Amino acid sequence: MFDWKEINDVINGSLFAFIAGLGGAVAYLSSIFGNRKKFVVADFLIKSVSSAFAGLIIGWIMIYYQYPITISCSVAGTAGYLGAEFTVSILKRFFINKFATEVENDDNK
Repeated sequence: MFDWKEINDVINGSLFAFIAGLGGAVAYLSSIFGNRKKFVVADFLIKSVSSAFAGLIIGWIMIYYQYPITISCSVAGTAGYLGAEFTVSILKRFFINKFATEVENDDNK
């Protein structure tokens, strides 16, 4: 009836997105108060949602590689704070290095 593994994955994903969204919100608030800029609700929501998405992806990758949930949440929150653009650049580097290593290992066989 219920697949508890899938329900657990949804709960974990929601947790990653929530923590990363908070990280994005803190980053936005820090930037506007530090520079004495005007608070814009649309910018705040965009930063929070894009950070939540970045943290969700990072959190799922961490779980895939079997890191503990506490570490995964911490990294997801950090990814949210750093923002979606930074997270995408880190993912690009990670996967390029991973695939380059796999191709190199295949060539050496």
